[in-house]
Amino acid sequence: MIYFDHAAGTPVRPEIRNAYGQYLVEFSGNPEAAHAQGYALRKKRRELDARLFRALGIGCPDINKCVFYAADATTLINACGSLHGSPDAIAWGSMLDHAAYREVLARNFKRVEFFPLADNGQICACPENPAPAQLIVISAVQSECGCCQDWAKWVKILRETQPQAVILLDAVQSLDAVMNQLQRDCMPDWLLISGSKIGGGNTAALAALGARAEEFRCKFEQLRKAHLIGRSDPVAAAALVQAVELNCSETENNVRKLHELNSFLRGKLTGMTLPNGKKLILTVPGEYASDRILHFILPGYQAGVLVRLLSAENIMLASGSACESESGEPSRFLRALGYSKNDAYSGLRLSFAPENTLEEAAVFLQTLTKILKNY
Repeated sequence: MIYFDHAAGTPVRPEIRNAYGQYLVEFSGNPEAAHAQGYALRKKRRELDARLFRALGIGCPDINKCVFYAADATTLINACGSLHGSPDAIAWGSMLDHAAYREVLARNFKRVEFFPLADNGQICACPENPAPAQLIVISAVQSECGCCQDWAKWVKILRETQPQAVILLDAVQSLDAVMNQLQRDCMPDWLLISGSKIGGGNTAALAALGARAEEFRCKFEQLRKAHLIGRSDPVAAAALVQAVELNCSETENNVRKLHELNSFLRGKLTGMTLPNGKKLILTVPGEYASDRILHFILPGYQAGVLVRLLSAENIMLASGSACESESGEPSRFLRALGYSKNDAYSGLRLSFAPENTLEEAAVFLQTLTKILKNY
């Protein structure tokens, strides 16, 4: 099988599969218990947190920080919305943000203001004449088209123009683009990481960073005591931390492999004339896109049909974000970028991990050409 759908979910790494039995023994028990075992588990949890921050390059001892774990990123997005939303609150986001943000912000905030976007999908300005925001969401890499935001630039701008706002940086698709770039002058208040995107299994982490971290920790405790969120699974947290450490230690080599693979496919697809006479469209220019995601439009072809035909050839990819791929609607991301309704039905997303190869890419190109001819 050729698997080009890592933005939806990456297989658990073998190192973590091998360590999981040990974690089940080491972290068994309830970390909230009042006895000695509960205390030991809480201490181990704090050690996990410290390892996570070291791996991300956040080693400054005077920066307040804490981290919360859950089964998935959506649970943590909901918790963040509950913490910062109110009937009078305003949130800022992007039309390219994941569907989970759209629903959470609409449910918890009075109004959502959207950043204006350039043709390449990048944020190009603050919302026009907005009310002050209580929560601002920035996705470092957009999950469908792979557009990279200049998140550090915008965090700095927003710190000056919206000092009251809580800034959430979504790094679900972009751990390598975030690690070691979290500096004092561009530190978000929240950082969201997903284990399912880096081979860590079904778990996610929401890290609170900076001056308000202790305030957020107390508020999270209030949510837990009200039974609006459950306690985190220390076994899953250990797996996630190990996955972050492994990925961060391999960043340089991984970046090289992913760039080589993405560039190869871009070179082959650029200017391609389709059997129906139309030109293939690369959605985001390479200089603005993550090497982990390659999105393109095949005008005149239904992406959902192509996904099924390629799947029959044992090639797995996506027609968009996994949570909306079966909606039957045109891609709202492509519509937000100005593409026609017809073209918004025709986008394909390839998403990679370092273990993907140029040979797999060549097979994909050959198979896609065959399928398009027989479509």
